[in-house]
Amino acid sequence: MNEATKNPFVKIHNLLRGGSLSAALNLLYSPETGQINEKFLSDRNHAWYTAGDIFFRQHKFQEAISAFQKSLRTHPDDVEALMAIGNCYDELKRPKLAERYFRRALDLSESDEEQACRVLFNLANALFDQRRFKEAAELYQKLERAPLDLRRKARKNYLLATGRLTK
Repeated sequence: MNEATKNPFVKIHNLLRGGSLSAALNLLYSPETGQINEKFLSDRNHAWYTAGDIFFRQHKFQEAISAFQKSLRTHPDDVEALMAIGNCYDELKRPKLAERYFRRALDLSESDEEQACRVLFNLANALFDQRRFKEAAELYQKLERAPLDLRRKARKNYLLATGRLTK
């Protein structure tokens, strides 16, 4: 038995790596029923998260939110799904809703330092978008020990936020 037979997601992920978003979504999800196709129901959390990721990449943010929320119903502590919903709201220019999901994700990610850094950065961005520059700057400052790429982005955004405080 090959890997694709044992794990139906292998073909989906291969299509995604190749940039075939629509083909992957058509295998995974039925737009007529709005449901995950039967052979992927063994891992509903993964299936709905993957569908949400595809919708997000297609800039279908409302559909992505719906899929990520279904993912959360199967695994309520899924930090990645919470972050993804926050990112959707960020794309929809709804930073207060984004903040709500990033705060929930932060509460759950404290044991994973790298994940917590990513959540903290996104939360700071949501606060910045709400013009809450002082709070955003404080969070960006907490990322001084984050991985280098995130630290650089946080430093840049920290300078932007503190620059807005003096105006």
